[in-house]
Amino acid sequence: MKPQERLDELSKVASGLSQAEFESEALGLSPQEQRLFEYLRNQGEVNTIEVRQKLAIGNVSSAAMFLNRKFEEAGLGARIICDTRPLTNRFGHRTQIGWWRLAEVNESAA
Repeated sequence: MKPQERLDELSKVASGLSQAEFESEALGLSPQEQRLFEYLRNQGEVNTIEVRQKLAIGNVSSAAMFLNRKFEEAGLGARIICDTRPLTNRFGHRTQIGWWRLAEVNESAA
């Protein structure tokens, strides 16, 4: 599809969409990538359990990896980042859990 055709298509669907929905459409995200992107954009930082339960994404790392690749291809200064934090599970065992967020990439770090 030519760039102008893509822009024409986007302008037709843009009416009534939130900013996150429009950006998801513009990036051509898969349904799973779209859910992750929009949720992080709207909610901020969330843990792996919440992502799995609310978004039905089993492998959050994989979804984030593919989404980051699309951000890079589009030349966006954004990335999905995961930080791990300690957690004591319901059995009293110490473990770690991932906390996911959408972050701007620092140009000097690239």
